[in-house]
Amino acid sequence: MPRTKEQFQQMQESSKAEILQAALELFAEKGFENTSISAIARRAGLSQGLMYNYFASKDALLLAIFEKGWAEVQSSFVVKPRKGRKKASLYDFIVQACRATLEKRDFWRFVYIMRSQPLVLERLGVNILAFEQMILAQLAQFCAASPLPLNSLDESAVSPPDNSQTEARIIFALIDGICFHCLSSSQEYPLNDVFALLQAQYDNRFLQE
Repeated sequence: MPRTKEQFQQMQESSKAEILQAALELFAEKGFENTSISAIARRAGLSQGLMYNYFASKDALLLAIFEKGWAEVQSSFVVKPRKGRKKASLYDFIVQACRATLEKRDFWRFVYIMRSQPLVLERLGVNILAFEQMILAQLAQFCAASPLPLNSLDESAVSPPDNSQTEARIIFALIDGICFHCLSSSQEYPLNDVFALLQAQYDNRFLQE
């Protein structure tokens, strides 16, 4: 019995997903430069010729992996308040961002490894910069919506200075560091203890509705 159009489309999507996963794993294991198209095809269980129907080159695969991960990151910026609360806090955002990252362990291990590979940075440099600027811009909005309390700044000031850009970079580095240690540690990372400490600092900093 011939396949329907829907079945054929499902097969295509399944093959594409298998190729992306195989490439992600091999780029992380062997590095971008040392991974061949044929090795990706073998890992995905497809012929090399068939794989070219989906991706024209390793560069196209690299960009597709990055764009897929970028889309998933963007979705993590929709922060909902915890049960019983009317607004979400900066703490809620930090926790959600960390958990969203850790749910995509393969992708983020790939990202951390790729950062140190010059050839990857050459291919994705503009994209990585845009990715980081997007995150920083969103974080700066969150920080501006809930400025640091005055008593933690210069009490002689009439109004708190705008530190949202600088604080955005600090929180970005904080989330990045937590996730890196979770993914790279050979021992169980005390994530809940870290969250408990951060809660006291960021749970009274509410985001805009």
